[in-house]
Amino acid sequence: MFLLTVRKSKDGSKVVAVCEKKLVGKMFEDGDLVLDLRGNFFFEEGLTVETDDFDRIADEVKKSFTSKIVGNEIVSRFIKAGIIDRSNVKEICGIKYAMTFRI
Repeated sequence: MFLLTVRKSKDGSKVVAVCEKKLVGKMFEDGDLVLDLRGNFFFEEGLTVETDDFDRIADEVKKSFTSKIVGNEIVSRFIKAGIIDRSNVKEICGIKYAMTFRI
């Protein structure tokens, strides 16, 4: 299960956050690196939906100006779909994450 949050920035561009539900509310630290999933970026009442629909998630990410995708399963799906290149994936404490930007 994934949490999908879609926001509009002040300039009107779409910002998307996708995270595996089981990771939200946790923080992972590896030396100076921190992956903090405790704030409302990955879950905000009224903006976040719970879904397993990868096509819906991928569509939102493709239409976004920027997105942050966190979790081994969801990142692997994006790699398999050819949306994210494996070389752009980072990992903290065994948790994969990636960011996309439209240029």
